[in-house]
Amino acid sequence: MGIHSTIGSSTASRSAAQESGSRPRQLPPFVVCHRDGSPNNVFGHYCYYAMGNIPVSEFGICPTCFNETINPTPYGRLFRKVDINPDTPTMCDFSKSWVRTAWIWLYRAYASDARLLATVSSLQVPEGICPNPKKKTLPAIRKWFSVKDPDTRCTLDQFTICSYCKACVETILPSLKGIFVPAAGGATCQGTCDLPPYSHRKAQYEVILFQMAQDTRANPDMTLLVQFIKNFSGLNECRKKSYVKERHWVSPVMPALTICDSCHHEKFNLSGNPSGAFANAFTGGFQASDTAIEFSCQLYSPRMRALWDNAMATGDLSQLQDFVNKRSWKLREFTHSYSQAEETFNRWGTLSNQLGDQAVRQNQDQLSSDFNMQIAGWKVIRGHNQSSSTFDNAFDACKQSDAAKQVMNHLLTDWETNWE
Repeated sequence: MGIHSTIGSSTASRSAAQESGSRPRQLPPFVVCHRDGSPNNVFGHYCYYAMGNIPVSEFGICPTCFNETINPTPYGRLFRKVDINPDTPTMCDFSKSWVRTAWIWLYRAYASDARLLATVSSLQVPEGICPNPKKKTLPAIRKWFSVKDPDTRCTLDQFTICSYCKACVETILPSLKGIFVPAAGGATCQGTCDLPPYSHRKAQYEVILFQMAQDTRANPDMTLLVQFIKNFSGLNECRKKSYVKERHWVSPVMPALTICDSCHHEKFNLSGNPSGAFANAFTGGFQASDTAIEFSCQLYSPRMRALWDNAMATGDLSQLQDFVNKRSWKLREFTHSYSQAEETFNRWGTLSNQLGDQAVRQNQDQLSSDFNMQIAGWKVIRGHNQSSSTFDNAFDACKQSDAAKQVMNHLLTDWETNWE
């Protein structure tokens, strides 16, 4: 990334300063980005949002991410709309996980401008990006980094991150430079990254790293990070409402109450079994289940944990059991209906994009043909031509996609409001 001039820093600073001193401002929600560089969505886009004098080819944000997340904030005025050639392959830089992490930090830190986003987006390291970018963690051979236990001065080998994620953390949070040390004595070896972009646990690590970065001491306090690594690094992270096949815990007393390894460890090993003979008898009956059996965790949400804590305190399982049974049935209904709506949304959305591109090409061909006819002296009479019909079909497909999206939003809102 080259050196760029200050981008509207005084304007953003004034807006941020007006908000500072009041209660912490709410971070606008992230949305699913449909320009994430996947092969089926790199073409056919007509505009992006660029930041200041940074070319859109170096850093660009799609309209959806800009309008939903950035524009509602003081930083929205630092961006400008830029038209692009739809035949040019593009990707929304705000779809990158570490760019979104940088956004959270600069927004909450009331940073004077947003150049950090472009800096993180353009980061490169000799070994390349994180080897675990998708929703599957596979070992890779490269150099790895870890942290040291301040009490023992030993490296915590159960925690490793790649050189790319290390560079991202140190760019976003420069006060943390030096906390990551070479693993395996600095040798190249096989390993996996514990900060992959799809990981919910990455967000938990980020919260701790943000707290450490706010430490004004010369050497950040490593206690929280080291303790979290010791407690959870060896466990599969909670996949929440997703159905997965891995080790989990189930009680014969309440078979519908399935608990993942991570939540079981947190509620039983770290918190200790609830007091009372009834509670101990119930919790002591949980057994590890076969990894071939599909399940979803029932104990990750605040609602479920509150019901659990109440049942353990009162010794009355009736309310917990009733809700767990209803929730288990509702989750399967939700998962089925949501996946159907999502498939419809993607199918019609893809068709709409394809028809839109086709209509543009047809219109360009027609304009070229009309021009040639005019040059030859022919009078051109335009009616409802082929490109108009294709545009109509693209619009109809877009409406079908939007309708499916509304169904998805309704299903998700109902789940989060009444069952999550």
